[in-house]
Amino acid sequence: MEGYMKNGMGHLVPVEQVRTIDKLRDEIVRRMIGGAKMLAKHRAQYQEECFGMVTDFVELAAAEHGVTLGGEKGNIQLTSYDGTMRVIRANDYQITFTEGMTAARKIILDCVEKWTEGANKNLAALVQKAFEVDKDGHLSASKILGLYQYDIVDDEWSRAINIIRESVQVVSTKTYIRFYERGADSEYKQIALG
Repeated sequence: MEGYMKNGMGHLVPVEQVRTIDKLRDEIVRRMIGGAKMLAKHRAQYQEECFGMVTDFVELAAAEHGVTLGGEKGNIQLTSYDGTMRVIRANDYQITFTEGMTAARKIILDCVEKWTEGANKNLAALVQKAFEVDKDGHLSASKILGLYQYDIVDDEWSRAINIIRESVQVVSTKTYIRFYERGADSEYKQIALG
């Protein structure tokens, strides 16, 4: 409303009653937020443009071999001819587990208890670590899926691993694009966009 400024409680205050320093702070904050929004918009547009360029290039490369690709799944790494620059498109899958995980956990812990009977109980603690939850109460997908790497010959263990496989659910996918440049030390360093 003309001639008024809204305060933090939502009240309209006549402009002449607002201190000069408060007006100046308000103006500076609004200018900085406006610039930040503009940068964010340009960044998002640039990233979309880059996603398109990667997809177009991958399709072109596939067409060269007579292959038609469907979708944008999979991680892609493109490197400049001289090897000094790299662009990576990567997919991050957010994984959760169904109620079957409770049964798998019980079976695995029973296996560990059976195998460590008479042994140091610290061994069981190592396997239990895979089923610890984070501060939000979520299981660590990487820790649990890491159990797959153990080639344990035991019917109950195999049953638990199959239950884990069946309980995995991909709840969302986020695609990222990252830019890297190789420095004087020959290590690739990420170019931060924000």
